[in-house]
Amino acid sequence: MAEFICRCCGGQLEQVGESTLYICAFCGMKQTVPRFTDSQRSNLYSRAEQLRSAGEFDRAAAIYEQMTADIPQSAELWWALLLCRYGVTYVLDGDRAVPTINRARRTSVLADEAFRMVEECSDGEMLGHYRSQAQELDDIQRRLLAVSDSEQPFDIFICYKEDDGRGGRTYESLLAQEIYKRFTDEGRRVFFARITLEDKPGSEYEPVIFSALNSARVMLAVGFTREHFEAPWVRNEWSRFLALPDDRRLVIPVFSGNIAAIPQELSGYQAVDAGQLGFMENIAAAVDRVLPQTGSVATDDPAGLLARAYRCLASGEFTTADQLCEQLLDSDPENGEAYIAKLLAELHIHSPEQIPQLGRDITDTPAWEKAMRYADEPQKGTLLEYARTGVLGVAARLRGTSEDPQELNDIAARLDRLGCVEEAEKCRARSGELLAEQEETRRRSQYDYALSILQNSRNADELSTAHDIFVSLGEYRDSPSLAERCRIGSENRSAEDIRLTEEARSQQENRLSYFKRRNRIITASVAGTAAAAVIITGAVLIAGNVHRGAEHSAGMEDLRSGNYASAVEHFDSAGDYSNSAEMKRRAEYQLALQLRENMQYDEAAEIFTRLGSYENSADEVKSTMFQKACWQRENGDFDAAESGFMLLGDYGTSSEEILRTRYMQAENHLEKGELDLAAKLFSGLGEYSDSSDRLGEVHYRRAELLLQAGEFSAAAKMFENSQSGDWEQRVCEARYMQAEQTAVTDSEQAAEMFAELGEYSDSEERSNALYYQTAEEALASGNSARAVELFTQLGGYSDSAERLTEAKYSLAVECLSDGKPQEAADIFAVLGDYRDSAEQLKEAKSRIKSLFLTGTVVEFGRWEQDGDLSSTEPIKWVVVSNDGDKAVLFSEYIIDQRAYDGANWAESGLRSWLNGTFLNSAFTEAERSRLCAVMKEYWNYDELKKQGEVSDLVTIPDYRDGLRKNYDTICTVYADSIRSGGVGDKVFWLRSFNHGIPMLGNNGTATITNPYPTGGVLPVITIDLHK
Repeated sequence: MAEFICRCCGGQLEQVGESTLYICAFCGMKQTVPRFTDSQRSNLYSRAEQLRSAGEFDRAAAIYEQMTADIPQSAELWWALLLCRYGVTYVLDGDRAVPTINRARRTSVLADEAFRMVEECSDGEMLGHYRSQAQELDDIQRRLLAVSDSEQPFDIFICYKEDDGRGGRTYESLLAQEIYKRFTDEGRRVFFARITLEDKPGSEYEPVIFSALNSARVMLAVGFTREHFEAPWVRNEWSRFLALPDDRRLVIPVFSGNIAAIPQELSGYQAVDAGQLGFMENIAAAVDRVLPQTGSVATDDPAGLLARAYRCLASGEFTTADQLCEQLLDSDPENGEAYIAKLLAELHIHSPEQIPQLGRDITDTPAWEKAMRYADEPQKGTLLEYARTGVLGVAARLRGTSEDPQELNDIAARLDRLGCVEEAEKCRARSGELLAEQEETRRRSQYDYALSILQNSRNADELSTAHDIFVSLGEYRDSPSLAERCRIGSENRSAEDIRLTEEARSQQENRLSYFKRRNRIITASVAGTAAAAVIITGAVLIAGNVHRGAEHSAGMEDLRSGNYASAVEHFDSAGDYSNSAEMKRRAEYQLALQLRENMQYDEAAEIFTRLGSYENSADEVKSTMFQKACWQRENGDFDAAESGFMLLGDYGTSSEEILRTRYMQAENHLEKGELDLAAKLFSGLGEYSDSSDRLGEVHYRRAELLLQAGEFSAAAKMFENSQSGDWEQRVCEARYMQAEQTAVTDSEQAAEMFAELGEYSDSEERSNALYYQTAEEALASGNSARAVELFTQLGGYSDSAERLTEAKYSLAVECLSDGKPQEAADIFAVLGDYRDSAEQLKEAKSRIKSLFLTGTVVEFGRWEQDGDLSSTEPIKWVVVSNDGDKAVLFSEYIIDQRAYDGANWAESGLRSWLNGTFLNSAFTEAERSRLCAVMKEYWNYDELKKQGEVSDLVTIPDYRDGLRKNYDTICTVYADSIRSGGVGDKVFWLRSFNHGIPMLGNNGTATITNPYPTGGVLPVITIDLHK
């Protein structure tokens, strides 16, 4: 009777009475086992159970479905199929076996079609047992689904193999973590088992997995080998996802180089090669087509919205970032972090760390007040510190460059508000100095102007004006004495003017008549008054013109000497004198150029902007901002530079400069050892410049770090991906080191790894040494067959030839001891006179004869029998006769279905097939050498005479061969699967003819009524017992 293994602990099952109910002798679990009448079905069932225990539920279910179609009345098979559908495994909890559901479904266990069939096919105690177990499973599933439904929905499910089988992580796991970080940074909710299940006990895995599989719109199935894609729990996840009904779901297989690694079920989906540049962006683009760009995370998820806002800030999408913040603030109006992000968007910067670089006061921006009101204390402190740093920088610059005291007083007031009292006082001190300098300039200018009048003018009014100016200057220089000179000169000029006027009037009066003199005198008097007024007005006008002229002249001098800031002031003071307005614009234009030359870009841009359409000022604004961005890039502020170039749109080479900026930033990250950031940038640059080569350099550096960390397998893969420098040599180095590491625990695997390295270093020697060591260990532990295999492989290495002889001798002794005399005889025959091989050979031959006793079943050759075409099974033979020299063997089972195909046995196509294809496929060369060619008759029973006889190594039965009556046989699973034309499963060909057609045997009956196109093949062979 076949032995059955417990589904829970692997212990042996003991049958309860005559039923199909069994109980485990170890853990006490009750379970059912189907009853089979043949070993093929029993073996098939055992294989399915092994697959189910290993978690390969789909493959196990396929076998159970095949068997239920064959035996639909078996409740046990339907129950086994039910366990596969729900992924049921059992674990010991104390002295009780507790079921665990690993493939939850929305369908109740009690309502499942497979359980309906279980109920239909069972009764009595068995029906009660099944219903009890089904109810327990259904209760577990309901609790599981309740937990699952409380989980937040997922966007993406990453399916991959975590363990490399040696206690380390697979390369797929490392890549999956990069993918996880990419999408979680975007605010998407991603199922990544290593992190998502990290803090959960194993019993809580399935609710989360079920929730993730059913809510995720995208599955990323990551595998670099077919083995990893097909790993039981990996296949379990992606096959469950594929079975979901929503056709809007997307599966993205992610492979590396070998697309053939992708299983057939996934081959219809667009795959992404992780070994290609930009693969992450390809994945992201595919995800974005299924999930909205803003992600499917609910809008009431502040963390998701905020993460996307900061991503937009990082990429310069400031408007979008602001909109995301507004969306968040709609539901959380006191979210301080959102106001901080809005502040950054308003300032057009990527992060708070850039605030000091702005060189401006940010406290007057709309978002500042809200950020400082609602941000937490650490954030407030950080913002305040950044604001201080920015204003302090402005203050320091203005103290060195500003000529405007009020500007310095304003910045001092800002510093006071930010608590920077000391710096504020410095600004006020500088403002005071500027005021003093400006006062000195003003007084000197007035002094020079008044002195010019004193020295050049003979007009009393001008001299009087100069007098007033000198008086206003107080004790400045020699102003008092010069004022006195102006007063005296003015008085003298006034007396002289009066005298001349009087003389002119007297002379005029003498020429007029008496009657007109009176009127003339009146007219003259009036004219004299008007003249005096004109003189005074003229004096004032002259004074004003002289002052503006002096300013204009000073401006021209400053313009010629390159002192443009001063020139602007002078021309401004000159007002509308001459071409002062035009000259002022010229001075400002030159000043802006000068400021730009001195890298004061913001001030220069401000002036060019103010100049409007003057000259090419509009273009100079863009040129200035372009140069500023270049300067920022050269000074390492890549984010600000990129933003600057982006704001310039299509100006000049801005688009090209954005790429160059990213390239330089990537180089900077590479120099600093920030390899992940460098890889991301170089990857995004695609074919720009030598970005792909530099990405390879990054991978090379990554590989070196992995090598240093002892991650040799990952290092080798990364070196291979890099295709940079001496990568091929470094791949060998990494694999060599991995082999050395493996040699500590697994010498044979290490030997294989060294062998794969070929001529690298001393790999061949190391491989041979380790294979030799493994062979010696195998021989010492009694695994002589493996020792023979390894010593044979080693050929002439060391004393392998001598050790091979010893290993063969040990193997032959083992075979003889294990009841395999034929194998033992073969080996002893080869060993010749080694030790006692000759005596052992005699003993083996003696035992061979005893094995082939009439009526026993022996195994000889191999042929497909269980329906699994991936491998063949030993052929079982019934010994029909044994005369001491030869044994006649009938196959225990019908092994194939073939046509007789011929007018008699000699001409039969079946005979040709048996002695050709079958002979060469079923038996090894050594086995064929033991077969005897035997002359067999074939008859025509219609005429009751022999038709002839032929010699065959393989034939089929006939009554004249001693075919016993009621020879009860049955088809193998394979032979049964290819039956056709209504032929029975116990019918096989005989050599002879009756009624004009080949005879068929059926439980020993040779009569037939129908000409079958095909029939069962029951081979017959004769073994030479002396060979």
